[in-house]
Amino acid sequence: MAGESTVIIDRFLGLNMDSTDGLNIEVGESSVLKNIRITESYKKRKREGYSQVFDAGTGGAIKGVWYGKLGSSYHFVFARDGHCYSGNLSTGATTDLGALTNATTFFFAYNDKLYIQNGSEYKYWTGSGSIADVAGYIPKVAVATPY
Repeated sequence: MAGESTVIIDRFLGLNMDSTDGLNIEVGESSVLKNIRITESYKKRKREGYSQVFDAGTGGAIKGVWYGKLGSSYHFVFARDGHCYSGNLSTGATTDLGALTNATTFFFAYNDKLYIQNGSEYKYWTGSGSIADVAGYIPKVAVATPY
């Protein structure tokens, strides 16, 4: 019967993805790295995990997220369960900005407006109030006219 032994690992050598299922790894290597982060001194630490920040929607998947500055203040906006929400990162409060199709959503800011696209809708938000439809226009083109 073998006795206990203690091994001190001074430096983490990384993930060994050898096909021998972890039977031939060196001291300091790991065969699996689930929920592990590497510190600045090359030590392994368990990841702290995550926690829910906003209580909005019914718990469905987040379809899109944006964080940035509109006007003079920063905003955190996300799409979930067919709605667009603005979340306050300090208090955890959410504001429903309006309904969207429940699909992958893309956000981009331009000229102090946040534009929202999800494949079937094109909306914008100014940083206050609710989201609104973008009004399209047809450009007028003149052909064969004098300059």
